[in-house]
Amino acid sequence: MVDQSRMEGAAQGAIGKVEKAVGGLTGDTETQAAGTARQAAGEAQKALGKVSGQVRQATEVIAQAAGEQPVTTLLIVLAAVFVLGRLSVTPPRERTLSRRRWFKKSPLESLAN
Repeated sequence: MVDQSRMEGAAQGAIGKVEKAVGGLTGDTETQAAGTARQAAGEAQKALGKVSGQVRQATEVIAQAAGEQPVTTLLIVLAAVFVLGRLSVTPPRERTLSRRRWFKKSPLESLAN
């Protein structure tokens, strides 16, 4: 299945090539530059369409695997959430520095008095 973005990107790239060639034949540098820009935009759009197609295929594979093995999928999702949660926690050094802003004495010193 060909993605709409890939088709549009190919068309923009072809138009850009033609525009660049016309600019080269007529000696118009602005038309050449516009053709080069349109060609680059078409290539980028084609690449975006390719990536979106791959993401769509990966999503379908994951959805099929989740339907076949729901417990395994749940465990994988929970593990991923745990890892992401651990990565988002501030390091202990930063927490210690922020705690010093709130207490003039350390919590242990205030308990000793």
